[in-house]
Amino acid sequence: MIWLIAGISIVGMAVIIFLVSKITGQVNQQLNSVTEQLNNRLKEISQALLDTHKTVGDRLDSATRVFGDVQKSLGRVEETHKQIYEISKDIASLQELLRAPKFRGQMGETMLENLLSQVMPKEHFQMQYRFKSGDAVDAIIKLGERIVPIDAKFTLENFQKILDTQDEEEKNAYRKKFIQDVKNLLSMPTFR
Repeated sequence: MIWLIAGISIVGMAVIIFLVSKITGQVNQQLNSVTEQLNNRLKEISQALLDTHKTVGDRLDSATRVFGDVQKSLGRVEETHKQIYEISKDIASLQELLRAPKFRGQMGETMLENLLSQVMPKEHFQMQYRFKSGDAVDAIIKLGERIVPIDAKFTLENFQKILDTQDEEEKNAYRKKFIQDVKNLLSMPTFR
């Protein structure tokens, strides 16, 4: 009964992770689309402003028409800006979800399995491998009689601080902490 509940829980978590992964992909795709639209709009506005300058120089009577065109373009940019703002709120929500280490770990394992299944046949890797010592890793890659253990852990906190800070001394301090975090992960018994 416990195995059934555990199995259902794992499947449920996998579905949630898959959905969050899919939503993340869709949000990224939408953000890329909106960014492309914004760039196109900015190009249109630049061109409209150049046309306006030439038209004002040549004919003062057509300045009103060009100004109207620029207003329309600015209205489209404002709408695009609103869309970007909405998408950024969605991304912020996703970032909040990813702050939880357990959830982030589950996402990492799911992405690792997805990546491995895309680049190698199923018989050349195994997920959730347990060594005879009882230690476990998220996956292994089979290389003949040997295996390469892989763990999806990633020490996000100090890495994020490196990206967020502007002060070079602080960056170096966080960089050292991040390197130590990675060394600590690599010193785990499963990686020796």
